[in-house]
Amino acid sequence: INAEYGDRRRGHMQHEPRGSSLQLIETPRPSQVSTLSEAAPESTNTRQPRCGCCRSSWVLPCISGSFAALMAACLLLGFLVPKEINKELEDRALVCDTGSSGYDHWMTNDPENTLGVSGPFVPRYRNFWAWNLTNQDGFLRGEKPILQEVGPYSYHSYNTKFNISFTSSTQRFREWHRLEFSPSTSCAGCSEEDQVAMLNPVYLEAISKTGGETNLMLAAGVPIYSGFELCPNQTKVDFNFANYSRHYCQLSAVSAPRQVALGRALQCCVLDKADQATALLKAMKAGTANSTLTAMLSAPSCGFVPEQAEEDAVLECSFSYWGVPEYHPQDKNLIQQAAGLVEDMVLSSDGLVVTKSVKHWYKGGPSVLASLLEPGARWPGYGIKHYDTLEAAAAAPSNSWQEMASGCDDTLESIGNYIMAYNETSIYHGYWGKDISVPVTGSNNQQTVPRGVDGLQDHNPYSDTVFEFSYQLKRPVALDFTHALEYQEVHLNRFTLPRTELSGEGEANIPGIHVLSAELGVGQLPWSNETVAGIMDVSPYEGFPSFVSMPHYYDGAAELQEYATLIPAPEATDQEYFSYVDIEPASGTTFQGALRLQVSSLINKTADGGIMTDIFYPDAEPLVLTALYWIDQTATISNHDLSIFKEAETLDEAARWTLWLGPAICGVVAIACGVLALRERGYLGCSWCQSGSHVPLEEQPDLENRRSSLLQGEHTKSTGYPGGGTWSERCSLAGEYAKSCTERISGCARTSPGGSSHDVIG
Repeated sequence: INAEYGDRRRGHMQHEPRGSSLQLIETPRPSQVSTLSEAAPESTNTRQPRCGCCRSSWVLPCISGSFAALMAACLLLGFLVPKEINKELEDRALVCDTGSSGYDHWMTNDPENTLGVSGPFVPRYRNFWAWNLTNQDGFLRGEKPILQEVGPYSYHSYNTKFNISFTSSTQRFREWHRLEFSPSTSCAGCSEEDQVAMLNPVYLEAISKTGGETNLMLAAGVPIYSGFELCPNQTKVDFNFANYSRHYCQLSAVSAPRQVALGRALQCCVLDKADQATALLKAMKAGTANSTLTAMLSAPSCGFVPEQAEEDAVLECSFSYWGVPEYHPQDKNLIQQAAGLVEDMVLSSDGLVVTKSVKHWYKGGPSVLASLLEPGARWPGYGIKHYDTLEAAAAAPSNSWQEMASGCDDTLESIGNYIMAYNETSIYHGYWGKDISVPVTGSNNQQTVPRGVDGLQDHNPYSDTVFEFSYQLKRPVALDFTHALEYQEVHLNRFTLPRTELSGEGEANIPGIHVLSAELGVGQLPWSNETVAGIMDVSPYEGFPSFVSMPHYYDGAAELQEYATLIPAPEATDQEYFSYVDIEPASGTTFQGALRLQVSSLINKTADGGIMTDIFYPDAEPLVLTALYWIDQTATISNHDLSIFKEAETLDEAARWTLWLGPAICGVVAIACGVLALRERGYLGCSWCQSGSHVPLEEQPDLENRRSSLLQGEHTKSTGYPGGGTWSERCSLAGEYAKSCTERISGCARTSPGGSSHDVIG
């Protein structure tokens, strides 16, 4: 209506002719603009006007392009980021050559290294707990040992690899271990100079290797006495032998001068050297003693060649004077002569029970007895083989090679596994009834197989069992997955050493071989015909009676607790004694762990059932299992490495949220764009375009002139317009009013063609 007449009649009010239902039409002011957008069509054939919320032609392509870009970005982040995280985790785990990202920290964790490697480093500790024998005198008289636990004495354990070489799938190297006492992590007020009394492994090894104190005196005691006291005094040499031979030997066939020559050759040429005495002792066990002694006496340096007629008497008298039990030694034999000197020189510092500092027990030190048995030898200590300098480690022949699988060249499943340990690819275990060698395998459990982002998502372990090579047990041991736990908001999987590993029951869990646990020394004690759960005999490898168990005989047979009275340290009453590793599955890295093993010893019996300590400690009770010490080897990931892992974890979580929420957001945008597109094409009405800011899409000459007050205010009520109806209903009703108005105006124009402008209804 306004389109046709508004320009001529704008702003004026006209009265409806009499009888009309339309009482008053007022030209709209700007504040009275109708919010109605369309009029109903006159017929079904009339094109329906469109109500669009996307009037501009660029909006739909813009939204569609944004949708596509967002979807592409979501997919790119969701799939490529996890792939990059996998690569990063693998790169940090794999050390394939000197250019690998993790090479430096794999090579050393020593903050004092001279290799240019800076920290932070993973702190590793070896906590030493000693069992102090508090009733030394009573124990040597046969009383039950009373053992007081002391510790922990904590040592930083630093490791540097050198002489490193790589193949496509292996790492080969030697190691330098350095130990440094840590007062801050040790027991309060403890010092490594604290004194501890315990059974002396050097003495136990000496009597075990020789077969008892008698043989020890024959092999070492007599040479000490001859070399230090007897031979420097030739008069004493001649007198002692002559006195013994006159009373206890049948040397009538040997002339007096030759008897003197025999005495000197025997005491100061054959028996004054420990190596010769030991060789002669071994010859006795082999049944070749006579020929061996004859050869030694006949040597040019000794100068006494037994004649055939006197040979038997010479040999029998020599062995008796030396103190060999089979030849019925008598009073004043060489063992008896040497006993006092040996007691003063050796037993005061290296006897059966000795008191030494914690530092000496753990890190080692000089040993009179060890040096007598092997010139230059010393007590190595209970700790890992260590050296003060890298040069010393490189020069030591016993510091041999290690070889491990690197996991490179598509061998990731074997990463961290030993191939060779200390130059050995297998270890003989044929001491308990079966001729078998166990291959060196299993890892050091610092690095296991990484699972990548799969491990970040499901947190499951790569395997329910991991194998760790234990040099203390001389074989790989199985650690079983027990449960999951959280460490500083990181998911870890705990693997523990099961009871079955030291139970002696059934078959040992060792990859690639089938052997009973008992055939590896598990559950074996010298006096028992039955397996004893919770202990393993490793004596053949240590050189002295040595038995490995959990600390305090944890999880072992009750009888193990009966041999000695164990008094735990006050601060260790709640100590857990099991071994475990906590492995993060995505990286395969051990975040924390503890290997806890105890070593016990005893006084053994001789092969014929005799007492090994028959000379100096005849009252000491044999076969009494006595705990010596236990070690708690621990390591925890550094905060630096933990933060690096958390960054990867956060990035993966963000990528997963992007992959989940991105398509959902894109879907919502797609639905919105679809609705807008349908409205653009006129397939949807304006029922949802209820905001006054939306304008009609129908092209009209003057939007402002199209506005009408017909449907506003109280007038809607007087004309029956439904102010509360839907917009479609209001659109239809407005169309009917518009049609009625047009007909009326047309009628007015025909009846008053010459009327003035104020007679026309605007």
